[in-house]
Amino acid sequence: MSNAQLMKMKDTEAMNAMFKPMKWMAEQGFIDRWPFQKRQTQLWIEGMKWYPRWQDQARYLNPTRGFFYYGIPDYGPPIDHGTLIDSHVRRCIRDFACGMQSGMTSPARPWFELEVQDKDLMKYGPVKNYFEICNKRLLAIAGHSNIYDGFYNSYEELATFGTATWGIVEDFQDVFRAESYTIGEYFLGCGPDGRVNAFTRSTWKTVSQIVEEYGEEMCSPTVISMYYNNQSDAWRRVIQLIEINDDRIPDYEDFAHKHTRAITWEDGSQQNLYLKLEGFNEFPLICPRWQPRTTHDNYGNGPGADFLGDVRMLQMMQKKKLIGLDKVVDPPLQADSTVGNVTTLPGAVTRFSASTPNAGVKPLYQVQIDLAAIREDIMEVKQAANEAFFTDLFKTMINDDRPGITAYEIAEKKAEIMNMLSPIVNSLNNTQHNPAVLRMYNIARRTGQLPPMPKELRGNALQVKYISILTQAQRMMGLQSIQETLGFFSQNAQVFPQMIDNVNQDAIARGYMEDIGLPSSYFAELGAMKKLRDQRAKAQAEQQKQQAALVQAKVAHDAGTGAGAAANAPMGQGSALDALLAGMGGNGGGQ
Repeated sequence: MSNAQLMKMKDTEAMNAMFKPMKWMAEQGFIDRWPFQKRQTQLWIEGMKWYPRWQDQARYLNPTRGFFYYGIPDYGPPIDHGTLIDSHVRRCIRDFACGMQSGMTSPARPWFELEVQDKDLMKYGPVKNYFEICNKRLLAIAGHSNIYDGFYNSYEELATFGTATWGIVEDFQDVFRAESYTIGEYFLGCGPDGRVNAFTRSTWKTVSQIVEEYGEEMCSPTVISMYYNNQSDAWRRVIQLIEINDDRIPDYEDFAHKHTRAITWEDGSQQNLYLKLEGFNEFPLICPRWQPRTTHDNYGNGPGADFLGDVRMLQMMQKKKLIGLDKVVDPPLQADSTVGNVTTLPGAVTRFSASTPNAGVKPLYQVQIDLAAIREDIMEVKQAANEAFFTDLFKTMINDDRPGITAYEIAEKKAEIMNMLSPIVNSLNNTQHNPAVLRMYNIARRTGQLPPMPKELRGNALQVKYISILTQAQRMMGLQSIQETLGFFSQNAQVFPQMIDNVNQDAIARGYMEDIGLPSSYFAELGAMKKLRDQRAKAQAEQQKQQAALVQAKVAHDAGTGAGAAANAPMGQGSALDALLAGMGGNGGGQ
């Protein structure tokens, strides 16, 4: 027996010994892959119904997005430039993603704050300090990881397909990182409340990637054989299912009894084999959807679906325009039978007989196109694309030359567009930003990146308050009524000063500061503010008392000076004393 045969036999024995414990666990009922695989298949069947639409949207709107029919990754699929002639809509999607990133989840400025519903508790010093530290650390960690790449990719996917999915996973180096997916490589399932509660993904990995990520002991005999027979770069399909663990036992920290369970296996492997079993304390996937048709729709409908017909018309118009221009510049020709070879190159010679009437080469027909009218029609379609993807609003934010453009200026200039964008802003806060921030917070807290939680917060559900520029602009539209009311009072208070009694100045001031998104550290504590006002009132009272004393002293001084002057005044010289005596009937003139 050769050394190679001996080595092969040893490898087979090792693999059999390796898989024996796993098979035993499956036989004992510890894990049965069939229920997971059955749900994965059902999600795949339902999701495939959306494939034709997604493929059209990818082809005409955003050809660099989408992954269909299990194509091997990293193969550089060609872009059909014969179909996608005009890239205006692609640029609109890019502007939308950039605008949403800078307007809602900008890495350059704070865009969220953690809080609880109890406002009095938020004023408590230790609680206030705890949230300030948490906000700063979470923003710092997110800035050093690829979390913002996940946000950006989701905005592009939403604009194109109406559905986006990405995950936030724990990372030893960056604390947490984002894993971005594209439409077509995953499928979703929803619970009775309409929230996404299941996710399956089919992806490709090389043999070496599978062995390095999951370990030899978890790989199938096929992968191990390929790995040791120099086929480490061959592709294998890997399937993953993540779902809410409906059989979990609360507070039991085993992987099979956490809030969410996940199972990964090789496609085509033995039924009871799997690559990885794991559990999550919360659902690890962020699955925003743009206005699903019904509560129970697994996928959304974004502006890409609304504009698909228009963009196909735009491509056709551009193609027709180019054909018309081509016919004007290089028209079809007709030539007499006596003409030799026709050459249309500059300076070329074409021979023909001058004795034949109408001989020679001339255009078959004259093409006259109204380029101005065609361009006007094309601009109408492009303007419709700008409106569909909110390009005008986001270019106001991106292209404004002034530093630090404020939310009030955006709301004032683009109030109508903000009204149209408000539903998606609210939806993204609920379906993407809330779960993303809370997932980051929970990972950071479990890994010791945050200070201990004050005991006063136990039992209080965390909430996320958004202070991004788009959220502030949305609130500013409601603050315009406050501005108008204060302007009305300021104009009429001098005539009717009692009007000021109708205004709760502190409530307006603090509400205004909250709505424009000022950090809570900017707010004065009510106790300190009362103490400051008492000191100010005491100082004013003391000042008024001193001023009153000065006035009394001056009056007394003036009275004493006047009495002395009157006593020393000569009689009969028309002094004030003479006038006083004359009024009393006395003889003040000495006559």
